[in-house]
Amino acid sequence: IDWNAWLGSTTPLLPMEMAEPKQGFEEAPELAHVDFANRYIGGGVLSGGCVQEEIRFAICPENVISLLVCPVMLDEEAIQITGAEQFSKYIGYGFRLGYGGDHKDESRVADNGSVLTSILAMDALDFRRVFNPSIEMQLHESKMLRELNKAHAAFVPVNELSLQTHPMVATGNWGCGAFLGCAPLKALIQWAAASQCNRRLRYFPFDETFGPELEALAGRVVNAGGTVGSLLRGLAEVRDSNDHLHPGNLFKLFESAHARENRGSEALKRSEATSIRLARTVHPLRC
Repeated sequence: IDWNAWLGSTTPLLPMEMAEPKQGFEEAPELAHVDFANRYIGGGVLSGGCVQEEIRFAICPENVISLLVCPVMLDEEAIQITGAEQFSKYIGYGFRLGYGGDHKDESRVADNGSVLTSILAMDALDFRRVFNPSIEMQLHESKMLRELNKAHAAFVPVNELSLQTHPMVATGNWGCGAFLGCAPLKALIQWAAASQCNRRLRYFPFDETFGPELEALAGRVVNAGGTVGSLLRGLAEVRDSNDHLHPGNLFKLFESAHARENRGSEALKRSEATSIRLARTVHPLRC
């Protein structure tokens, strides 16, 4: 999808749910789970890696088969894995990761006996080698377009049954740890991409504190009739009209920009309606 098509999207933004802080995806086995992937799927699962993707592959070892059959992901590619069962629990994270005991997977089961799990693997932009990975830089059209199309490839259902089985996606701070992504921006980008695919998000902020603010913002924007295009146009306005951006004020600046656009759209609709009424008065229709 090109940038102009994203900006012009009239697809409604869907309501967003918010998980409790420090809660992991494992608390919601009925949802499709985003894998914050390495572009080489699995990352360091076979070489000592111990963060989100490697943990998921370690507790659901059937995922490791993907390392054999899936090549490196390109910018507009993602990988969807279904049916991988969880066999073990874990404790800790990073270098404190440890085995937490056996696990009985309580996920729903298909007619053929496979568990109805879904993993959506998508790799984020890596800003570690960027001199100044500022929010202004991450708001650049090319950066947002890459992340939108990557998330869209991951979220789009492969068929109608996939959407019916997993209408909601569990995600969180994608690419915002070692890769230095801006978590509030990535949340909005994922919201746009998921809505474009007619899938709702449940956002897991984990140790970020903006969960209640994001949930309230999403509710107001949805109630105001926000669309995928209006969200992205709002972010573009924030980028172009603010010199001192930081993650802590992104949501407020975006909501102000979105509200200005809504007022402008409503004024235009009223003007067009008035013009139509005047035209009908001056040139009445004749049957």
